[in-house]
Amino acid sequence: MTTTVPDVPVPPGVEPDAWQEDVPQPYRVLFGALRNTDGVEYTTVQATAYQYTDGRIDDGSVHEHEAPHVYLGDDALSSSQARELAAALIEAADEADGWVK
Repeated sequence: MTTTVPDVPVPPGVEPDAWQEDVPQPYRVLFGALRNTDGVEYTTVQATAYQYTDGRIDDGSVHEHEAPHVYLGDDALSSSQARELAAALIEAADEADGWVK
């Protein structure tokens, strides 16, 4: 069975994957920009989400565990976990900077 999918806009800067047929409705995975740290391997960062044919982004209530995530390499973080990691990195950087002042 092939579903006709309307032209559904994506958020700016997002690359959509192909539509997947599913219940309760077709979806596609959205991929944000792929980010990395200069000179550091294996630190790619990318946001992902599920989008439905009506334009909604899944908040995790339709496909369990599929709320928007931030991937650090192969590890999926919730948005709050990503913010916690960012804060921890800033604290560690501030600590290291303090050692040479």
